Amino acid sequence: KTSGIAKIDGADCYEILLTPPTGQPEHQFYSQKTGLLVRTTTVAASQMGDVDGQVDVADYKSFAGVLMPTRSRQRAGSQELSITVDQVRVNVAFAEDRFQLPPDVAGILQKTPAPVTVF
Repeated sequence: KTSGIAKIDGADCYEILLTPPTGQPEHQFYSQKTGLLVRTTTVAASQMGDVDGQVDVADYKSFAGVLMPTRSRQRAGSQELSITVDQVRVNVAFAEDRFQLPPDVAGILQKTPAPVTVF
């Protein structure tokens, strides 16, 4: 549902309210000029109560014809994380053993009994 217009870093953005069947609603903000997502906000439940979360994305670039943000700044409470994407490769072939566990880890998992679920 479009819930209004908001200024994000000086730019006019459409504010879209996404309401899931369960959990907290999420607000997404799209640039009126470009139509691209610039911010997402939500409230997440934690052991210490509700925590406001915000993700800002910017510097969209085309990778194999797909437009993606290359900068992301995520905030939750007093914590902040910045991510910069330098390269995206699409449909790259992987060796078949790429995701196999190292032998020592596989050995540990074989020795560990499966958890028992009691109803």
